[in-house]
Amino acid sequence: MDSPAGTDPANIANRTYTGAGTQLEPTTELRGQMFTENTRARRRHTTTAVLDAFVTATRLALTD
Repeated sequence: MDSPAGTDPANIANRTYTGAGTQLEPTTELRGQMFTENTRARRRHTTTAVLDAFVTATRLALTD
């Protein structure tokens, strides 16, 4: 099992210039609002405006 400390070097969130990152874990309910079909195979093709707003807010938070 991975450490809850978030130090696994294979985790993409830790593969940055500094070796540290942040991983956001939306709730199941929020993911359901972000996609019309919340399955691994279909999420990419069924995004909603909620996902767009989440991405925009996340990018703004990271640049401030």
